[in-house]
Amino acid sequence: MSIFDNLRRRATPAPAAAPTADVAALLGRAIHDIRGTISPALLMSEQLESHADPAVRAAAAAISEALDRATQICRETTTAAKHLTSGS
Repeated sequence: MSIFDNLRRRATPAPAAAPTADVAALLGRAIHDIRGTISPALLMSEQLESHADPAVRAAAAAISEALDRATQICRETTTAAKHLTSGS
């Protein structure tokens, strides 16, 4: 089952909810699941940054940067979803 199948299964919007609220709720659930997946990888990459092998350290730094960027995208998406529901 994909993450989107899981989200569709869990999505139970109120009957009177506006479509933007439905989208924001779906985005919130997706971002929560994505961040949950990113967190262990980020912790491991941070540990590898202190490895004795310089090649491992360099790879870990690149992985950490990519994961940090993904986390930032999640934050930005969460902010956008909040604005979507508030009408700002």
